[in-house]
Amino acid sequence: MPRQEIGCYEGTPKGSPSPTVKRSSTIHGCPKRGVGILNNELYVGRLAWNRLRYLKDPDTGRRVSRLNPDSEWVIQEVWDAGEGPPASARL
Repeated sequence: MPRQEIGCYEGTPKGSPSPTVKRSSTIHGCPKRGVGILNNELYVGRLAWNRLRYLKDPDTGRRVSRLNPDSEWVIQEVWDAGEGPPASARL
């Protein structure tokens, strides 16, 4: 399946280090792992700590991430999801 490009974001600063074209996985991510913009816990007012652990693959020498069990996650309520972010956090 070919990768899909989402398009350019308006207002991307000139000379921005990030590419102006985003892939669909950036937006949608993987719900099971909680990655991707649409699956980000912070957007609903929760900050999640200790979600991942990093191990070194002995064959390749690269770091690989593994999801920790839900019981080990530390969830901090940043704001009530119905109220939205506090006025000091809004742009």
